[in-house]
Amino acid sequence: MNSVKWPIAKMFARAFAITLSALTFGCSSVVALLNGANSMAPRKAKNLNSGFRVTLVYANTPPIRRELWLQLYYDTQSSARGNVWSVRLAGQPDLHGEIPINVQDPQLGRVTFSLGMDSLRKLVEKRNMALSPISINGIEHRHIRSEEGHHIYQSSEDGSTVSVPYLLVVEYL
Repeated sequence: MNSVKWPIAKMFARAFAITLSALTFGCSSVVALLNGANSMAPRKAKNLNSGFRVTLVYANTPPIRRELWLQLYYDTQSSARGNVWSVRLAGQPDLHGEIPINVQDPQLGRVTFSLGMDSLRKLVEKRNMALSPISINGIEHRHIRSEEGHHIYQSSEDGSTVSVPYLLVVEYL
């Protein structure tokens, strides 16, 4: 009698597994379909009520000021994760816009700072930010620590470290 019950139990388990996988696939397909339809509904970007003045004070150079006006836009990813409101620079088509700030340092050469989406999100969320990565003479450097107004960066090319003397001031307009 036991030999008859096990094949029936195995068949039931297989049928259950097939049904469960079909339901799971169906659910994610429905979510993706709804997100796809949701992405077709146009949503106007919303300007944020405030902007930001970013001032980079670099040793022995005049301060560099940039005004950043930010807006929320509906990022239609059409994925199972869903569509979300994201932050971008006003007038930019997507979230990948960056503002480069270039400085000519007598010892280091050309230093390029970029305010990208991570920095913008930190600005909007009113958290501190470190400018990373930066480019020194075309080589990417990552921020590793800060010491008394100097920021220590490590080269992605050879692992060497360099001290970059700057201060970042963010004011709300």
